[in-house]
Amino acid sequence: MPMETTVPTETVTKVIEVVEQMDYTEYLVKLVNSNELILDAVHVLSGFALFAIVVCLCYFCYKFFRIFF
Repeated sequence: MPMETTVPTETVTKVIEVVEQMDYTEYLVKLVNSNELILDAVHVLSGFALFAIVVCLCYFCYKFFRIFF
């Protein structure tokens, strides 16, 4: 005895909607490059700031010890 299969009375069709995807590769590359430039500038400025702090510390130590000698 063959098995009876139930066949839907309505046929369902799948509709695939094609949506154009934006390509953000160029924007992301520019963003990463600008971020690297900003980080490089911060490193340079922090180096100058550290140098200025050391110079000021040496100057004030000199002024302080000059009192005693």
